[in-house]
Amino acid sequence: MQQGAAPHARTVITLEGDVQVIIPNAVSVPQAAATMAPEPLAYSLDEASAVAGISYNKLLEYIGTGELVSRKNGRHHLILRTELIDFLNHLPTALDAAP
Repeated sequence: MQQGAAPHARTVITLEGDVQVIIPNAVSVPQAAATMAPEPLAYSLDEASAVAGISYNKLLEYIGTGELVSRKNGRHHLILRTELIDFLNHLPTALDAAP
C-alpha cells in the first residue's frame, strides 16, 4: 500500500452465529446479498444440464433408464438439487472408467 493511502473501505455484516461477511464498499449491500442467494431446490433440464455439464439429451437418457430421478410438473421435468448431486457423486471416477 502506498504511504499515506487510506485502507480500502469495507462494510462488515454480522450474521447468525457471529459469522461476519466483509463486503468492499465498491459493492452495494443489496448487490452482495443477491450473490449470496440460496441454491435452488430444483432445476429444469436446461438448468441441470448447464450446472452439471451434461447435455440435455444425455440427462433425458439417464432419466429414461432410471439412473437419474426427476419429478414432473405438467410436461416439464424437475430435477431436485439433492438428486442431481447424488447422481453426480455416483458416476464412475476417472480412474474407475479408465480401460
